[in-house]
Amino acid sequence: MSKIITLKNSLYLLFASLLLVPVTGELWHFDILGFGLLPSDLIIPLIFVIWIIDKIRNDRVLRIGKAGRMVILFIFVLLATYFINFYRFPVKEMIIAFFGLGRFGMYLILAIMAFDLLDRDKKGVFRKILTAAMISSMLIICILGFLQLIYFPSFEELGLQLQGWDPHIGRLLSTWFDPNFIGGYLAFILGPSIALALYFRHKREKIWFWLMATVSAIGLISEYLTYSRSGYLALMAALLILAFFKSRKLLLGGFLIVIIAFSFSSRVQQRSYEALDSAKALLGLDSQSPLDPTAELRVWSWSFANEMIDENPWTGVGFNRYR
Repeated sequence: MSKIITLKNSLYLLFASLLLVPVTGELWHFDILGFGLLPSDLIIPLIFVIWIIDKIRNDRVLRIGKAGRMVILFIFVLLATYFINFYRFPVKEMIIAFFGLGRFGMYLILAIMAFDLLDRDKKGVFRKILTAAMISSMLIICILGFLQLIYFPSFEELGLQLQGWDPHIGRLLSTWFDPNFIGGYLAFILGPSIALALYFRHKREKIWFWLMATVSAIGLISEYLTYSRSGYLALMAALLILAFFKSRKLLLGGFLIVIIAFSFSSRVQQRSYEALDSAKALLGLDSQSPLDPTAELRVWSWSFANEMIDENPWTGVGFNRYR
């Protein structure tokens, strides 16, 4: 019995560590053969080994669910298109691409392992650990983001644009160095954070309600300070889903947040007007409105993708070689 508990506790601890890894952002990774390895690349194989041992010793039933079957099919397609294209392109490029394929494959297998552990988690311990790790990760990233805004408000001062980073000024980047990525991440975690606040309010557990409400408020302020339009859209989508399933009052709350954010920040207004002008230009409604630099890069990316699809319609170019 002690061995079972030890194995499960080890898996729970490793999963929690994995969900805390985003805190390190761009501060901790190392290159091998031109490919940047992350801490998660070391943790996931360890989880896999312990999970296999646990399955062999204590539970030999593989639970993958309906989504798991699609994951396995998707992995097969990734491998097939990669090996079909292996001899079409330079070997070095394909070897580097393989690292990306391996990482994505690890994430897919990780999803199967998480599903299996959640299905076996009758007491809800694993769910609580995962939730606590996710929300703790968001909170730490937000705090580091506030410190970054205070001490490093401009990346121009650090010279990071020489390494390929955009010289963001006055935007919350935290350890991720990119406001759009971190905006999407915060929106993703804010969903369960706000849902938990609503849950504890319904259960009349005041201490936990105020704790989750405070964490959610910190996350919302951080999201606001990214000035990321895609992050804002992701957050609105999360609030709409929550409002539909949990509380219709969130629609009113979300609407008020948008009005306040738009009214009191000239920068939010500027970003919104730029997005509107770019949308008009893309739809051909106003040829005089120029595309903002971000939209220009995205349009170029879409054009490049169309060229690649036209040239390789059936087998693509191999996963991760696209870049």
